[in-house]
Amino acid sequence: MGTLQRLDSAGERELWLHGVLRRVQAACGGSGSSTTAASGAAGGDAGASLSGELVFTIWDNNLMNYIDENDMVGKFQEKYPDAEIEVEKIKDDTEYWNAMKMRASANQLPDVMFNKPFTLARFKNYLLDLSDTEAAKNNSLAEGYAVDGKILGVPMTAGYEYVYYWKDLFEEAGVEVPTTRTELQEVATALQNYYGASDPDFMAIAMGAEDVSQPGSFYLPVRMSEDEPFRYIVQGDSFMGVTTHSKNPELAKAFVEWFYSEDWYPGYLDYITSASSMSNFPKEKDPIQAESDTAQPDAEMVLYGGAGDDFTAIQNEIAFDYKKLGAQMFTEGFDLDATLADLDEKWAAARAKLGIQ
Repeated sequence: MGTLQRLDSAGERELWLHGVLRRVQAACGGSGSSTTAASGAAGGDAGASLSGELVFTIWDNNLMNYIDENDMVGKFQEKYPDAEIEVEKIKDDTEYWNAMKMRASANQLPDVMFNKPFTLARFKNYLLDLSDTEAAKNNSLAEGYAVDGKILGVPMTAGYEYVYYWKDLFEEAGVEVPTTRTELQEVATALQNYYGASDPDFMAIAMGAEDVSQPGSFYLPVRMSEDEPFRYIVQGDSFMGVTTHSKNPELAKAFVEWFYSEDWYPGYLDYITSASSMSNFPKEKDPIQAESDTAQPDAEMVLYGGAGDDFTAIQNEIAFDYKKLGAQMFTEGFDLDATLADLDEKWAAARAKLGIQ
């Protein structure tokens, strides 16, 4: 798929739309089944030499349900009979991050924790380097999120930016699938003018999708012109890491290896809708989503790192509310260019005031 790149800036990722396309943002993998491949987890009698207790802290309800329904602890103990695991479920991600922040200061982090792309750097002094694990080596995204050359977490899933559309509506309106941001705005405007003339309630910018006769998909274009390479955005999620507070770090690493092995990961992958992050356990894409790859066979994958501490500081400084701005974009008389110009000015001033390059 070309060169792996990193996209950290929220401004680079954000796309302001004038027109009308049915869009599902950050849609994840297909509904196909995963392909079982060789595992990198320790085999043979390796489990007999490791013992101890682990605390594995999560906030993901889907994962918790799968753990309960499939006896994760019991399956892990089949390989490591002298290991005990406490799965600690925290209500939601807000409570999770508050707890992790306090526990980091108190030297009480769990043995195994999850991170987001933007929290890896925040907890870098509390996470062990997993670069030498097979789980990290077989993960197609982990290296791209390394902090100071160290892989501090192995992402569990991958998310892609797809745009879903109606082929028959495009054909009737005489428009083609856009490959640049400019074309996307032009296509959106053309569709709005064509169908909105007879249907005042017509909108093609919408979250979610309905049953359609001829559905299709394409990657959300982020380039401004065809002179630039076509790049599509991918984001890793749920980065499993081992903390420096663990009293049994080798057992904790063994758990990470096991989690991403054929003993556990393929089954969980089939349970969720998200795409695989593991090169040795690929997941077949839904045929509609696969059209995006067919349309852009030489596209370059770009990793989105999420909003880091600098972004959050600037956001707080200028009281930037992207949800509020998104709602305003649908109001009559909204001036996108003027709004973005004002936002650029405030953003630059905040950077200067906060000393952020």
